[in-house]
Amino acid sequence: MSNSVNSTIVAEMENNGNLAATIPERNAPRPYRREHIDLGVLGGMGPQATQYFVEELLRSVEVRQKPRHDQEYPNVLVRFACYLPDRTTALERNLEPFAEAFIREANALLDLGCPKIVVPCITAHSVIQPRMAHLPVVDLPRVVAAHLRNTRPGARVGVLATRGTRLAGVIDKFVDEGQEVVVLPVQEEKELMAVIYEKAKSWQGLNDLSAFGKFADRLRERKCDVVIAGCTEIEMFLARGPRDTSDLIFPLRIVAEEFAASWKPATA
Repeated sequence: MSNSVNSTIVAEMENNGNLAATIPERNAPRPYRREHIDLGVLGGMGPQATQYFVEELLRSVEVRQKPRHDQEYPNVLVRFACYLPDRTTALERNLEPFAEAFIREANALLDLGCPKIVVPCITAHSVIQPRMAHLPVVDLPRVVAAHLRNTRPGARVGVLATRGTRLAGVIDKFVDEGQEVVVLPVQEEKELMAVIYEKAKSWQGLNDLSAFGKFADRLRERKCDVVIAGCTEIEMFLARGPRDTSDLIFPLRIVAEEFAASWKPATA
């Protein structure tokens, strides 16, 4: 940096010597402690879906808590573990590399003080539940089941999900025992998977936000009362699309809203 630039900066600092006095005083910074962390997010599965969840989390906190300052937002650690293997491929071929890497990443968040962890990938929950019950991971399918029980008891439920989620039996956990669940036929599921992996997960993105709408319509045609967005990319695009979403269930949005309802800013 040149001397002239340095001189200009010094002059501006001197001319604005009382700048700090114009900034509203906040609580003095506290030394980092584990108990300061409110939530951990183990993401990267996929990256855009993780970003979507964080946006939903902030929006839900703003609606519920109406924060006026930075310090009135939750302290959230977000880990983009994008190197984790694809979940459907792992379920079909070899689950161990994914399971080992997932546990390592979850433990890293726990070591940093995260009291609970949200994993914004529904297919990953097929691995989490049977092998990692000791981890404080928010059970997305069970959260959705409780939401449906309270808001749409007895509904005929359609689920848009990946092949891995279906094969692992996660879909059944979205509803209570005995409740009817409808999924796409295998050929239509293949079409859905192609949109997820060839467009929604691509850096080029999915220009048509309603592209998943036709799959939801196919479940509506099968007399489903509600349709669960059982894949985070599906939720991300349906939630942002222009169509009516009154009969759509968004798991990540529900988790974000429940967190915002129960969380309170730390006192000084």
